[in-house]
Amino acid sequence: MSEAATVADFLQIYKEEFVLTPSNKVRSVITGHEMSVSIEVINSYFNSKKYKMATQWHAFNVDEYDYIIPHKSDKTKMWCQLTQKPLNKIPEQILKHVNGKKYIRLKNEQDQIKEEHRNREDKNCDGEGDGFDIDFMQSLADASSDEDDVPDDKKEMDIMFEEESLTGEVCNDINRDTQSSKRKSPNESVKFNANKSKKKLKKAER
Repeated sequence: MSEAATVADFLQIYKEEFVLTPSNKVRSVITGHEMSVSIEVINSYFNSKKYKMATQWHAFNVDEYDYIIPHKSDKTKMWCQLTQKPLNKIPEQILKHVNGKKYIRLKNEQDQIKEEHRNREDKNCDGEGDGFDIDFMQSLADASSDEDDVPDDKKEMDIMFEEESLTGEVCNDINRDTQSSKRKSPNESVKFNANKSKKKLKKAER
């Protein structure tokens, strides 16, 4: 109940909740509602159930509940992302909802999923996940270091051994090609003999 007898007294007492606009209207800071400069009108709105509920909601910190968000199409309601249900902007109803068994169960499940996801991201950042293998990179570095420690004469012998192995492989490939040419089909042999005969005839004509 307002204790003000005049508009000036009211604005002085409730200066954090109501202001006088340039258009000479009294506006509620909480709801944005504007009224004429009349103490009867102002007191009537101030003592209304609508304004009392608005002030209670304004003082209620709904942001501490991660899964309770504003309703997309109804500004007078909130929305629970876990239960997929609309909620009135009444602190008592919100508190009753978030303390219910269903909300608590779904919240624990969702929080566990988020925690597992964060752990996977932390492992990847630390190089323990699939993205980057520190042990593998260290083994490559060790192998490179071991190779640098080998004496130069040992490296030269290894290179000569690799060259001899490569030469042997090339010879084997040539032998295989030679053997393959010997196993030509009869038609290919006839063509080869015919070509050879033609070359002999040309030489004889010369």
